[in-house]
Amino acid sequence: MKPTLRLGLAAIALLGACTKEDAPPDDRSLLIGKDWMRSGGTITSNGTVKDVYADLSPCDQDDFLRFEEADRLLYDEGPSRCNPATPQTLEGTWFLAEEDRLLNLDIGSGLRGERQITELTESRLSLSYTSAGKLYTLSFTRR
Repeated sequence: MKPTLRLGLAAIALLGACTKEDAPPDDRSLLIGKDWMRSGGTITSNGTVKDVYADLSPCDQDDFLRFEEADRLLYDEGPSRCNPATPQTLEGTWFLAEEDRLLNLDIGSGLRGERQITELTESRLSLSYTSAGKLYTLSFTRR
């Protein structure tokens, strides 16, 4: 076999052995179609950090968010509801801004506004925002 033919076949074999790495998922795809359950929360004021998640009742600790296509957001009371008279699920909207680092939420007066995404992985979502001089952090774990 001629050396150039051997070299050509070797190059083809090497190219065939190379695989294209999968692109990492974008932030939208990490959020959509998953249940994000509360797993933590703090308020920092004047250098003092208070764990507000620990103060929540169990019926609030199991609440979760579900991000859907078309910027639809669901807030679910989870398996245990604090007040049977309130709806199990509230519907709102969401969208990402500022290169997917800012999450805008709107589910009425209880959950509305911009939240900075401080962590987003396949299993964790952490948000923060400042209000009245206090820093709020919210943590969620994918169910």
